[in-house]
Amino acid sequence: MSRKMAGEATDIELQELEQLLRVQPEAQYTLELMAAIWKNERKEEEEPDVFDRYWPQLQAETAMQPEKGKMLLLRKRGLWLAAALTGICLLIAGWITWYSKGNSHPPLADNEVSTHEGSRTRVKLPDGTAVWLNGGSKLTYSDDMKHAATREVFLTGEACFDVAKDAGKPFIIHTLKMQVNVLGTVLNVRSYNNESRSEATLVSGKIEVLMKEVPGQRIDLQPGEKLIIYNNESKKKSKEAVIHYSVANAGKLPDDSALLAETSWIDNKLVFNDEKMPDILRKMEHWYNVSIEVNNEKINDCHFTGSFQNESAAEALTAMQQIHHFQFTIKGNKIIIY
Repeated sequence: MSRKMAGEATDIELQELEQLLRVQPEAQYTLELMAAIWKNERKEEEEPDVFDRYWPQLQAETAMQPEKGKMLLLRKRGLWLAAALTGICLLIAGWITWYSKGNSHPPLADNEVSTHEGSRTRVKLPDGTAVWLNGGSKLTYSDDMKHAATREVFLTGEACFDVAKDAGKPFIIHTLKMQVNVLGTVLNVRSYNNESRSEATLVSGKIEVLMKEVPGQRIDLQPGEKLIIYNNESKKKSKEAVIHYSVANAGKLPDDSALLAETSWIDNKLVFNDEKMPDILRKMEHWYNVSIEVNNEKINDCHFTGSFQNESAAEALTAMQQIHHFQFTIKGNKIIIY
């Protein structure tokens, strides 16, 4: 809620808050109360009306019984804040109760790990799962995931998971387009909001992928396979829940048959396996923390296969020029291709 007040909430966080308010309409007054405090727009003459509006609900929620003959007025900012915090505590308790009753959408996670463009990091989750996070990515998870009935995380961007085995507690990865159910395995998930497709690549073990936009659609993957979900722009103009996807073999590196192209970034290798130039340039933006502008539409249909490890963005583009004809200029962190 505080992130919404500050205008810092992401689209996913706003969706989660909206869903909570639909399930618990009584939480709306807590949100409004916080907004009033945040904006500091309450005038002295308005306070009796606001007090009359919210106090009966707060009193009912907390079962407070003021002593007879005493009058309690929330006229000071400090008391307003105390009332809001009481409402927030009740809201959190209600959310936990709502989720524990079997609702499919988990509550907001307690922890968030994010990476800047051009950087990568590794994190170990409370259940022992190891996660490698690629540039421009964010992973959220709960502190108590080790003790919860299911271990759930939310991913925006790209991450490789080495999931700790626990047959009684499935590991669930949520992205914008899919839900990946895991028991114990190694897999790579790529789901950037600004890319044309999302991917789930299985390295070892077995996973089940659920299509979020098509309820009931489940795809089982075997090691070495990947699921590709394509963004369907036409769906925005139609009410039909149509989703395009394909299952393909993961890419192999020519110099190391044991390493998949999809997970090569963990070893600091930027690999392209017969990919189109728009997808290549998008990956380079995340990898090098640059912005790339294309003023040469002819290269959009070009494909490229290759790998880079210690090369700079300029060196990588120069190597690609040997195969495809284009020019580029670099100004700071902006690259223009023409």
